[in-house]
Amino acid sequence: MPLNTKIALSDKEVSLIGNTEWILLKYDIMSKISGLFADCSNFICSEIISSYRFPESALNNPPKISKGENYKHLPYLVLDYPRFFDRQDVFAIRTVFWWGNFISINLHVAGNCISFIDLSSVEKQSDKEFPLYMSVADSQWEHHFGEDNYILSNNLSEDYIKSISQKGFLKFALKFDLTDFGEMAEQLEKGYKQIAELLFSCPSDKKDL
Repeated sequence: MPLNTKIALSDKEVSLIGNTEWILLKYDIMSKISGLFADCSNFICSEIISSYRFPESALNNPPKISKGENYKHLPYLVLDYPRFFDRQDVFAIRTVFWWGNFISINLHVAGNCISFIDLSSVEKQSDKEFPLYMSVADSQWEHHFGEDNYILSNNLSEDYIKSISQKGFLKFALKFDLTDFGEMAEQLEKGYKQIAELLFSCPSDKKDL
């Protein structure tokens, strides 16, 4: 079978395949973000975990940084810590870098782990520094901020949140603009403290799963 002679590259595409600088720069950027996420896991361990209620199963797993090239065709990095995943129960603070879009902090609970969320605290988030989003999607594995996935939690009642939890999971998120990267470390520190306020503050009464 002859080769497909209709496959062609634009002038811009040809210039890119002959240029190594941009792909090496991407590698450097991803390495730096990975380093930032490692610092984030240390911050969570030292500043967050001691003040809030977490399932022991989530604390027994070390931080995990994973990466990929194709979340909706774009590269990403993910930090999960604390983290616990099984078929029904999920507890994770998931930090996501999505190339060209944002860094986000997501509090993801499912199954029995929903009990770790203080639903009454969601209403208190309206006056916080960063807007809080809540997932209304059918899938718990999407991370974009389209209207079919995350909506602002302003004025959402506890009863409404309970009705959403009947799907078997709850997800809350904070979003940080990549153009503010110079202040990203400080913003993430504040963000982890803010989203942790959705958990019960009873470190002496941790529940194992």
